[in-house]
Amino acid sequence: MSRLFCLVSCFLLTVGSGTVYAFSAYAPQLTERLGLSVKTVSFIGMIGNFAMAISGPFAGVIIDTRGFLIPIVIGMITGTLGYLILLICYTNIIADVFLLGTALCLVGVGSTFAFGSAVKCAAINFPSMRGSATAITISGYGLSAFAMSIFVQIAHHLNSFKDIPESELMLKVLLVIPTVLQAIALPTVVKYQKTATPSSKSNSQILSTIPTTINNGDSEMPRGLKLMKNSLFKLYFVILGLLSGMGQSYIYTCGYMVKALLTTVVQKGSRLSTPEVVFDPELITATQSSQVAVLSLSNCCGRLVGGLVSDFFNYKLKIRRLNALFLAAGISAVANGITAHVTEAGSLWVATVLTGLFYGMSLGIFPGIISDEFGVDNLSSNWGTIALAPIPISTLLTVRVGRIFDSHSDSNGICIGGQCFNEAYILNIGLSGLVFILLAFALNTTQDKRIKEKSLVH
Repeated sequence: MSRLFCLVSCFLLTVGSGTVYAFSAYAPQLTERLGLSVKTVSFIGMIGNFAMAISGPFAGVIIDTRGFLIPIVIGMITGTLGYLILLICYTNIIADVFLLGTALCLVGVGSTFAFGSAVKCAAINFPSMRGSATAITISGYGLSAFAMSIFVQIAHHLNSFKDIPESELMLKVLLVIPTVLQAIALPTVVKYQKTATPSSKSNSQILSTIPTTINNGDSEMPRGLKLMKNSLFKLYFVILGLLSGMGQSYIYTCGYMVKALLTTVVQKGSRLSTPEVVFDPELITATQSSQVAVLSLSNCCGRLVGGLVSDFFNYKLKIRRLNALFLAAGISAVANGITAHVTEAGSLWVATVLTGLFYGMSLGIFPGIISDEFGVDNLSSNWGTIALAPIPISTLLTVRVGRIFDSHSDSNGICIGGQCFNEAYILNIGLSGLVFILLAFALNTTQDKRIKEKSLVH
């Protein structure tokens, strides 16, 4: 039962640290209120992603060497400060790109420190079901945006908050709720860092029963950024970068897709009169919130499914966890194909569900792969390094969507219909195909290594 409390605390910690994904819920309103372009706000959102990834190796070293207390406190402070700056900019109409970028940077850094602590805590406390335990933990990260939207809806029905615009209320919720959740989880997570300090020997004994290519008990194994010299790690880096990059790009641009699909042109009066652009701000905001909620739920489910499937492959079928990524790659191809042909808001939810699913699955599967291949003692450092992978892909894809959106917009920055983004997702279909090729190559590489290891043993 005590271990269950540990897992619940890890889950709460990640729910409080995954608020970066709520960006789509308020980004369009931020764009409109501050008078910024879609491309600019998309880039500001990506800064949070940059900070989250770039701080990964540094956070990982602190977690692996100093425990969980300091990283979680850092996460709470920086996250709260970031959302405070965002709220001030929104309410006072401060269109300072540097200040907004700094705010998202702080949120991203805070996310990494808290998230890394939760994943490491789950991994070392549940060695016999590591994939499932880490999947449950990181599913909270995917569920975060949905949880925040629920808090917004609850607050919106209270008399004290009913007159506050939903986007502003979202920022106020993000300022308070994540910190409260992390504060609740902190004592239990810190407690279990003291009881779960597996030695290299115990790790080796646990992991000797599952297929692996690297001896997890090797105390001289490189960790963190040093693993970038390892060819297999670099291959995993590219695979995760492609899958996560496509998912993150969708997350940061989903709100703009909704606005484009719910904006129409109406011809009033004679044919010679100027067509009028018509849209319902309340409907757009509500639809954006529902899309974020759907994306968050499917992301959460994907992470759970990914971890469970990878454990099933590993322990029951005795095949490598890597095979589970073929499922994620297949779903990504279908999701991108649908998004490339969406023409109305009513059908966007299918693409949203599938995108959240493949994105969540890839992140639910990879922690198990990394801990199996490169050891659990340095999991935070290693995961912090591979978390850098989505940066180049997600940046390029998000900026590309922003450019296509802006190129189809009128002088007032209004873009109408699927033409605003369909073109961007044709490229993503090809990237999904590339993932299949890289996965096949990775499986072949690891199989060759296992054969060589067996020949050395015999």
